[in-house]
Amino acid sequence: MGAAISLNLAVRRPELIKGLVVARPAWLFDDSPENMAPNAVAGQILAANPSETALEVFEHSSTAEQLGRVSPDNLNSLRGFFSRANRDIFAQMLMRIAADGPKVTRSDLASLTLPALVIGTDQDYVHPFSHARSLAEAIPNAKLVKVTSKSVSRAQYVSQFQAELAVFLQEVKDAAQ
Repeated sequence: MGAAISLNLAVRRPELIKGLVVARPAWLFDDSPENMAPNAVAGQILAANPSETALEVFEHSSTAEQLGRVSPDNLNSLRGFFSRANRDIFAQMLMRIAADGPKVTRSDLASLTLPALVIGTDQDYVHPFSHARSLAEAIPNAKLVKVTSKSVSRAQYVSQFQAELAVFLQEVKDAAQ
């Protein structure tokens, strides 16, 4: 939810922001987008099944099967949710996250005048690259960067992400001087 929170803060309190980084956005402008459905499914399974069997039920779901094909990193993240403490609270949180949205509009983003970097990846069902592209188009002068997916190589993802972030932060710093 960091991308949604960052967008919201930039729109509501731009005087606090020197530069905006939106990494792997899960939302555009609407609540409850389809790409968030896997979180809702995981939350529903957690809420409806005993701890000992919830992960197994999830593993046999069409959601897990689909994510295994198109976004293994998302699947692994969801698997990790099944071992969390306070599973009832966590189940409700997952379902609420899936139903939520960023609470910003396209016109809100069009009014931004600060430097912006939008980072996306392929092979990410929950954080589709199309969302990154759409947000970069909505934010004036935003730079869009595609990095290697964590599903392909976590090490390359981290390295490329850090490199792009370092360049952007240096540009923001230089512009402020």
